[in-house]
Amino acid sequence: MDYWSICLLFISLFGTILRTGGVELSFELPDNAKQCFYQDIEKNATALFEFQVVTGGQYDVDVILEAPNKEIIYKQIKTQFDSHQFTASMTGAYKACFSNEFSTFSHKLVYMDFRVGDQSSLGEHVTVMTQMESSAQTVHKNLNSILDYQTHHRLREAQGRKRAEDLNTRVLLWSVMETITILVISVGQEQDIPIDINSGKLLEWLINRRHCTKDWHVMVLPIREKINNAIQDMPIHEGIAKLLSGSYINYFHCLKIVEILKETEADTKNVFGRYGSQRMKDWQEILRLYEKDNIYLAEVAQILIRNINYEIPSTKKQIQKLEQIQIELEKKEADYKKSENIAKSEFNLLCKQLGIPGEQIKLELTEKVKELPEIYEKIAKKIKSLEKVVEFYCAFVNYTLGRQHDGGCVPMVKYIIDKGNTTTYEWIYGEAPLSVSEPPLNISLNNDDLENKKIEDIDNIGIDFGKIDINSGINFEDIMLEVGGEIDWGDENVDEAIEDENIDYNISLEESGIVVEAAGHEGGIATGSKAYTILDNPSTRNDFINQLFELEAFLKVRLYEFKGDDSVNFLSFSQLQDSSSIVQYSTLENTQNMLDNVQVVLSEILDTKVQHLHNIKHSVRYVDVLTSSLKQKLSLVEKMVILQKNVKEKRENSGEDINSIRPYLQLLIQRTKELQTEIEQDISKKYKNRIVHLTGSINMFPLKNNKNEN
Repeated sequence: MDYWSICLLFISLFGTILRTGGVELSFELPDNAKQCFYQDIEKNATALFEFQVVTGGQYDVDVILEAPNKEIIYKQIKTQFDSHQFTASMTGAYKACFSNEFSTFSHKLVYMDFRVGDQSSLGEHVTVMTQMESSAQTVHKNLNSILDYQTHHRLREAQGRKRAEDLNTRVLLWSVMETITILVISVGQEQDIPIDINSGKLLEWLINRRHCTKDWHVMVLPIREKINNAIQDMPIHEGIAKLLSGSYINYFHCLKIVEILKETEADTKNVFGRYGSQRMKDWQEILRLYEKDNIYLAEVAQILIRNINYEIPSTKKQIQKLEQIQIELEKKEADYKKSENIAKSEFNLLCKQLGIPGEQIKLELTEKVKELPEIYEKIAKKIKSLEKVVEFYCAFVNYTLGRQHDGGCVPMVKYIIDKGNTTTYEWIYGEAPLSVSEPPLNISLNNDDLENKKIEDIDNIGIDFGKIDINSGINFEDIMLEVGGEIDWGDENVDEAIEDENIDYNISLEESGIVVEAAGHEGGIATGSKAYTILDNPSTRNDFINQLFELEAFLKVRLYEFKGDDSVNFLSFSQLQDSSSIVQYSTLENTQNMLDNVQVVLSEILDTKVQHLHNIKHSVRYVDVLTSSLKQKLSLVEKMVILQKNVKEKRENSGEDINSIRPYLQLLIQRTKELQTEIEQDISKKYKNRIVHLTGSINMFPLKNNKNEN
């Protein structure tokens, strides 16, 4: 680069600087003041306006920028800092005004920078100097940035310094005011400053302030002995009796006793004001010993601390424990009541199913079993309604097999429909027995049931003596006794008659009335399980129920076919064209009716009561299990009642304990509060009647008003 090129570069830079104008300054803006600054700007020139409040008040001002024609270009209200760049629309003097009129006492220090002209351009473009121009432009921008940063940090530094000085001044003034206030209070209002003492550290506070000595507990022992001796000789007075009842005698009680003795022992007072009564002398001596080295203060402080830390909390815990026990007992009582109701409802439900009252269980069950024949007879009558069902089923089975069923379809149901509920003997052998010897019920009754049974039998049995004339006497006139008569024993040659083996009495069997049983089972006796009826015999009963289920299943399938797809029904019914009429003409309605009849019989035979009675009759163990189950529920009910009674008694006892402890707790709190007041007043006298407060947990114990409670 030659000499002329360098000269040309500096000339361009200098020209750029000349084209750039403006003003940069910091000024003080007083309160209630307004200052304006003017800058000449040519038309189409670019201008940058910046400002910032450095110190004063809330660091804000009002700013207005006006054009020569009074047009407001820029306006801000109570702003701390901002910048605005614009292009002049006309040539003339542009006015920038700063206002602090809204502030009454705060002065402001304001920084302002008003730049006019384009600082980023270096003038006309020179082709041979392009690289030099770009370097110079970069240097120019960096220098401007450095200037801006310097200005910014100077303003921040000035602002921070001002704030620190203001804060220092305020702290100094506040410290001076506090010092003056403390001095005034300490000198003029010392009596109004309360003395706060933690109640838990009262004894330690008294010893540290040298109100009491550390060995006070040794010195208090002889005082307690004197109090015990003085109590033995006391006049009859209501106030003294109240003071001596249920509380630990302390110094303040002794003061009250002395005041009472001044009334009762007034006649022993001499002209010098002294009392000749030994009682008064003893209690005055006790007071004198108490007041020596303030022993009484240490003692009452210890009593207060013991009441606060041990007596009252332990009594409260005892009440809380009893209340918790009450809650648990109430829950137990409710649980026992619930268990009682459940057991009672289960017992009543089972008794209702069995149809017995449940007082003499085995005896009632034995009597209830006698109803089984009548129940079976009713069921047998209802079975006759299944005749169409059996006919329909047999016809369908025979058509399906193409022949008669070997064992017959539901033979037992058909038999009961035809002949009824006969004995198993007749079902097996096809003929009725001459006699039926049904096995007896093998139910062993308890002693109580037997005793009740005997009493009932005796009450039901009556002796019929006919019509007897009690007033008439016995007539012996018609009786003739022959003296010396002999007894006729008949033929005495009996042995000879017996020796004759061929005796022909010539009497026919028809005339004698003797029936000779034929060979086989004709005229037999039904014994054992064969003596039971078909519905009563467990084996035949199960077969009968199975056959009913067979009929029910068949009818349900037929109903399903009726309600199924039409194409399937058509195919099914087309296959039954050659069957009997009862099968062909069966419909959905009559099939449903037949199913209902079968289900009615099933519900009757499977009824809970019938099943219980059947099992009772044929199973001794079932009777025992059922009886023990019912008795167990009864015993559970009785047990729950006893437990409820015991729990209720315990709960009532707990309530009585709580009611007896609560008055003691209130009395203890009341005495503690009174002791607190007396200690505060006594300590206050030692500090020129300043207010004394015993703080801590003592204030957490509420004292209830007995009048409000009542």
